[in-house]
Amino acid sequence: MNPDSAGGYTKARSMQHRDALLLLGKHLAWRDGDVVLDVGCGTGEIARHIADQTEVATVVGLDISKDMVNFATSSNTTEKASFHVLDIQDGSGIRENWRGRFTKAVSFHTVHWIPDKERFLANVHLCLEKGGELLFNLFAGVPAVTVARDIKHHPKWRDYLTDYTLKLYEWPKGDVAGMSRLLEDCGFEVVTCEVHTLTFKFDSLEKEKAFSRPLLGHLQYIPEEKQDEFLEDAINMARGLYQKDEEGQVIWEMPQIVVHARKL
Repeated sequence: MNPDSAGGYTKARSMQHRDALLLLGKHLAWRDGDVVLDVGCGTGEIARHIADQTEVATVVGLDISKDMVNFATSSNTTEKASFHVLDIQDGSGIRENWRGRFTKAVSFHTVHWIPDKERFLANVHLCLEKGGELLFNLFAGVPAVTVARDIKHHPKWRDYLTDYTLKLYEWPKGDVAGMSRLLEDCGFEVVTCEVHTLTFKFDSLEKEKAFSRPLLGHLQYIPEEKQDEFLEDAINMARGLYQKDEEGQVIWEMPQIVVHARKL
């Protein structure tokens, strides 16, 4: 995904939205007066959903993309939800009144865009009160990411993509132990740290294209008249890495590490 494109994200956010709601329902219980930090809030729908919970007092959404924050502010701001531009790796941008303020912090489908996981954890730790909870997920061995890397070298497309770099930083596949150690080193108690695989299917090529388009930042380098062809090549590469059901339909999988932790 191009993490700066609010327009692209709004067209293909259903998977992320579904996943976030599932993880919230499984891991967090709301308590009266909860103050929640949403890191990588994107277009703000999940922050708005959290703000709509009667127990929640305030939600602060942060995103590195001004485009995302502008969209969230215009579409999902409420009396209980506000949105701000911030790179969570930059501790200098954390406001004084955010330090030790939050009872909960969440981050969905964001941490794999952050190269410095330790900085992310340290700065969220700074924002949480003692005993505050953190819930996040990040990609850990997604086959489609392999396609996103490899297609840059495809003979048909490599000349267009010489200046493109995929800035996505997955966690090693299945490395729950490594993530648990990092959390503990950053001052968290691990409640759960587990592999969660999101699966979904599409009943048409057009739906696969619509889903894949915002996942491939490469498209900004591909002439518009060739973008459909590029998408079809990327989809065909991905299909070869996924299993199929008994009817021959591709089962798209996104393995993730899911973390629920508590500030010591």
